Amino acid sequence: TKKWSNMDLERYTHNYSSANSFMDNKSAWILRYILKHSSPTYPAFGRGLSAEFGAYATLKRMSQFKDTKSIDKLITWYFGKRVTLPKTEKYYQEVDNAIAIAKQFVTALQEKQLTRIKHYQRKLVVEGKKYGLKYDIIMYTDFGFDNVTIDTKAKTKLMPCSKGEIRQQALYSKLSGEKCVILTATPKKFRFDEVLPNDVEQGFEECLSLFKTIENFLDVCKDKHDAIKITPLNTDGWMFDDYTRKKAKEIWSNNETKTNE
Repeated sequence: TKKWSNMDLERYTHNYSSANSFMDNKSAWILRYILKHSSPTYPAFGRGLSAEFGAYATLKRMSQFKDTKSIDKLITWYFGKRVTLPKTEKYYQEVDNAIAIAKQFVTALQEKQLTRIKHYQRKLVVEGKKYGLKYDIIMYTDFGFDNVTIDTKAKTKLMPCSKGEIRQQALYSKLSGEKCVILTATPKKFRFDEVLPNDVEQGFEECLSLFKTIENFLDVCKDKHDAIKITPLNTDGWMFDDYTRKKAKEIWSNNETKTNE
């Protein structure tokens, strides 16, 4: 019997989102990374993606001495491509937030004289064997400049970075060998948080431990049915909307029936 028919482990790669999902809710991780069910898309997600894209488009046009007046429309279009939910009041509110936050990102980067983008949404694949892993590690970085990589966070309240946000950039800093700084912005304010050397080492070790735990889990399970069987269903958290929750309950119930036959 072929193992992991719904998940080709020959092409499997570790990434921060997967590790974080595994740590937060293993049921959600199985749905997303083994059974390939997409997570619900919320307007708040569109806010971050669209604000970042808007900032990139603005800086790119400025470097080419082009007009930036149409950026608001571009952000609105991009938001619509990313968020397919009904266009409610919350939807339009997040579009407005994305437009305002994109402008804050640009102002913040200009103040630091970071306007010449070296790379954007760069994909890096690092060999897992270097760190005692079976599978490689993949990551995407936001804005790359000459001496620093900037990761952007679009929020509605300006707060210090969470441990998870620092852990993510610690992983990227360790693997890329570059200095990482987190730029957080709301529609009205922004702040920079540098990922310090101690944070890098600690965060990287935490990520590495999670990657190894995932590999151990995959080794224990001979197929997807095993993975479901040994994982209690937990549908709490943002990863489950009504449809996803219903689908998960069906999958876990059907799996239990099969294993009892």
